[in-house]
This record gives sequence, C-alpha cells and structure tokens, in this order.
Amino acid sequence: MTILVVSFFKGGIITYLSFFTQVHFLPLELLKWSIPLVLVSILVEMHTYYLQTTVQQPILKKDLLLKTLVLITLIYLTTIFLLANTFGYLLVLFLFTVPFILHFINMIHRKKEKKLCLKTLFLYQMTYLFVFTLIETISFYLL
Repeated sequence: MTILVVSFFKGGIITYLSFFTQVHFLPLELLKWSIPLVLVSILVEMHTYYLQTTVQQPILKKDLLLKTLVLITLIYLTTIFLLANTFGYLLVLFLFTVPFILHFINMIHRKKEKKLCLKTLFLYQMTYLFVFTLIETISFYLL
C-alpha cells in the first residue's frame, strides 16, 4: 500500500502541484497524461523496495517478474491509448525506452547485482520521463 501512495505522490501530485503553481488551473488532459507516469513510479518504487530488502525467496522472485511484466504492459498500453489523440505519431519516440526496460527484465531474470538493477531501472525512468517531456515539447511547438 505504501508503494502505491508514494508512487501516486511522485507521479501525480507533484506533477499537479508544479503545473498548478505555473498556470493556476488543472486541465483534464493533465490527469490523463499522468497515468503512465504514476505507473512508471509504481514500477520503480516496487523494485526499489524489493531490491533493498535482504530476503529473496524464489516464489517472490517469480511473482515480482510477473508483476513487472504486467506493469510494463500497462505502461505502454495506457501511453498509447490515452495519449494517441493528443500526440499522434510522436508516440513512436517511446520506442527509445524499450531497450532499457528489456535490459532491466533480463537482469532481474538472470538475478544480477541489485545496485546494477536499480541503476538500470532509474535509467529507464529518466529516459521515459525525458521522452515524455520531449514529446510534449515537440507537440507544443508543432501545434
């Protein structure tokens, strides 16, 4: 439960507060745009919590891999379906984030070092946020 609250705070509330302080209103589009960001935050928080714990049970490891695959699928599906009307063909830029997440899944599956897994996950998060910002900026100047 803590992971969900922290993720919603990082992915949603901070986004809403920063936007509101600059523009003084919250459009409905911003709520749609923040759903993939919250899902990325859930993925990061879940793995940060898991990789920082000392107990690693095989059953928990398989469960974590399954949850990871479900979350990644949700991230990309919500990104495509919720943002397709707004950004259109620019969503192709999200393909640049796929190699990072595939590398991360491979590292979890092969039980690599925890710090390296976390660094790869944070690199994925930064790349995803950078691409998301780039898409918003390009669409703002093109429209």
